[in-house]
Amino acid sequence: MLFAPEFLRSYNRTAVGLLFIVALASAALLAVCWDQTVEIGGDASSVPVLIASFGAGLVGSTSMVTFFPLASEYGTTAITFLSAGVGACGLITQLISFGQGVSNGDASLRFSVSVFYWSMTGVLIFCGMGFLGILYDDKLEKVSWATVPREDDPVDLEEDATERCARDTDNLIHLFWQYRRIFLNTVFTCVLQFSTTGLLSYLCDQRADAGTKQSQIFWLTFVYFLGSLIGRFGPGIYQVMSMEISNLIQFGLWVYCIVISNRGHLQKEDPNYTLPPVFLSTIVMFGFSVCHGYTVTIVFVAASRESHLVSQWAGVFNQIGALLGALLAFILVHMGVMQ
Repeated sequence: MLFAPEFLRSYNRTAVGLLFIVALASAALLAVCWDQTVEIGGDASSVPVLIASFGAGLVGSTSMVTFFPLASEYGTTAITFLSAGVGACGLITQLISFGQGVSNGDASLRFSVSVFYWSMTGVLIFCGMGFLGILYDDKLEKVSWATVPREDDPVDLEEDATERCARDTDNLIHLFWQYRRIFLNTVFTCVLQFSTTGLLSYLCDQRADAGTKQSQIFWLTFVYFLGSLIGRFGPGIYQVMSMEISNLIQFGLWVYCIVISNRGHLQKEDPNYTLPPVFLSTIVMFGFSVCHGYTVTIVFVAASRESHLVSQWAGVFNQIGALLGALLAFILVHMGVMQ
């Protein structure tokens, strides 16, 4: 898709529709077969779960290079709401988990894992209906970014998005260098955001019992998702700061989380040792995620003003940042930085 941008421009809606089908199939497979195994070589393997996980991962990664180019056809508002939808994914699953009783801190659940995944399937069906509404709504007006001037580097009005896309495809090195600000800010904010998931359990009160810690992790995760969602609406209302300033603030809050995570073990070793209360870490986590959501939305709006290809590569760098963030979290835990 990245190296055939004109093909994607022509068949982007078909690609998005196929991704919805794969997502529905993956969620339904998990609902039916989440606890089933297949015997391979005498060993039981969770083949259905692996297949569904592959499908979900395929949708999650590919959607970043297909959904945003589609949204860019309808302007900044569509990009903002799509970005908010991306941020809402984790929050919705967290809310369903809350209804299931995960936040109680004990082993009792109000409904089964199958019901959880059927609920997710229902959410996907609802979202698919929204996509169909876009396809058949003749009142939606498309935006030509070639006629929208930029403050820092005005667009050549004689060069439309298709021409810029073809030009950028011919010279990817030129593309990466020209739009390095967009790509580097995308990677940076995603590295910070996705490395933080490994910190959540270390931000809890280390002297608390297992049930209390589980409840604290749940609410830290909830705030983590909620902040990202709220931050994504910001640029659609008013851009109060640049993506660099937002990343700088996010980095400062990330350092705070690292320090607290590193010193949490001291609570177990010394009863008199005190750390900032968990609610303060919760506030920090909220601000941290707000910055991430804000930056991501600015990035995709800026990328969409250039061409479909730049928007696609912004999605790729988003996923690269997520991967690097997960690796960073693994390295920090493995090295004992978080204890």
